[in-house]
Amino acid sequence: MGNLVERKRITQMMKKIIITISLFLSLSYSPVSPVPEKEDGKKSAPQAPQNVEQPDINKPVPVKKPTGETITLYKEKLKKLGSKDAEGHFQLAQWCQEKGLGLEMKSQLRRTIRLKPNHAQARELLGYVKENNEWVLKEIASWERKNGLVKYYNTWILDGTGNQLKYTPTPDELEEKKKWIKSWVLRTEHYLIRTNTDPDSAFKLGKVMESLYQTFFDVFDETMTLTEPAQMLRINVFKDRRDYSSITLQQLGSVQGDGWFWPTDGVNTFVFGQTNLNLFHEGSHQLVYACMGINPMESPTLWLHEGLGEYFEAGKLENNRIRLGNINLENLTMLKGWLKQNTYIPLPQFLSLGKDQYMADPRTYAQGWGLAHFLMEYRNGQYRPNFLTYLDDSRTTGGRFEDFKKAFNGIDLLNMEREWKDYLLTLR
Repeated sequence: MGNLVERKRITQMMKKIIITISLFLSLSYSPVSPVPEKEDGKKSAPQAPQNVEQPDINKPVPVKKPTGETITLYKEKLKKLGSKDAEGHFQLAQWCQEKGLGLEMKSQLRRTIRLKPNHAQARELLGYVKENNEWVLKEIASWERKNGLVKYYNTWILDGTGNQLKYTPTPDELEEKKKWIKSWVLRTEHYLIRTNTDPDSAFKLGKVMESLYQTFFDVFDETMTLTEPAQMLRINVFKDRRDYSSITLQQLGSVQGDGWFWPTDGVNTFVFGQTNLNLFHEGSHQLVYACMGINPMESPTLWLHEGLGEYFEAGKLENNRIRLGNINLENLTMLKGWLKQNTYIPLPQFLSLGKDQYMADPRTYAQGWGLAHFLMEYRNGQYRPNFLTYLDDSRTTGGRFEDFKKAFNGIDLLNMEREWKDYLLTLR
């Protein structure tokens, strides 16, 4: 048990770097700025890659101002729809458009194409065009034509379908792109993935991230009406720990961990045995921030970021989705020990922790997973609607304990805490 606790404490200190990075980082800062080598092998001053403007993929939809009654009616219509009814969701999207529910319309259109990817009308309403038998957002297609599919941060852009390269690289080029400053960039539907591994690995990384994105929207979009990110999400995957450590040292000033996320720099990790788990964890932070608007720097919501991060980290990749609800055995083992010894953090206290308190306590990451897992999975999701309401409210309220009580109005929280403890103690 002591070794497990120590490993978790080290993990927390690794992740603390993410939350305590100086806010002097600006949005215009280069996502990764390696120190290039001169021809004589000596290091030159750090240089930012060439700045290529990204396509705006989230232009506002012109709509009327909806009323409260309209939103209530929308929710009633949504409840009546079957989970696999693609055409029903599309018809609801059209109704939303007529009633001025812009965000809800886009949510239903996204649901339509998740159920039926080639639904042409839904795609067109979301701003897609079909080029080379691939659905691409108009802004991305225009941007790629403008940039000639040639250079982005001194690298070639790869085909977004994940099937083939836009061109055939030479053996010398494959070797050259092992240098981070010359690395590959893959454009998927929602991500720009930079890696100095190889093209095949880049495509696999793209599929992993799109699976995470789609799973995230499957779980949260209808209840919370997520906002799609205004720009493509950045992912940087290094071929080994050495490259990762070198760049992370420049970015953060120290290296303590296997992966990190920051809004201006995206998700950063390297290729090793748990790369996908890191991408699930840090990638969920990125989506909570970009699509829910919940800031990792806000104290009461830190547990949401890290609890959901641990929940997603336990996921398994299956059929272009992440299967959630799996057991994190390391977290569970520690939690069971604390529960049996009555040394866990009582839920009212846990939900009120400030970020410094959260990062300093070795119990918080495991307990955050335990609470997120319980609220999402207990008795086939008995408390999931309340939890999602709390999560949605946290976008504007800050996720205080008072907001948690409001979302769980009418539920005896002391009894729920007992259920939580009993549930975790019976898990295997």
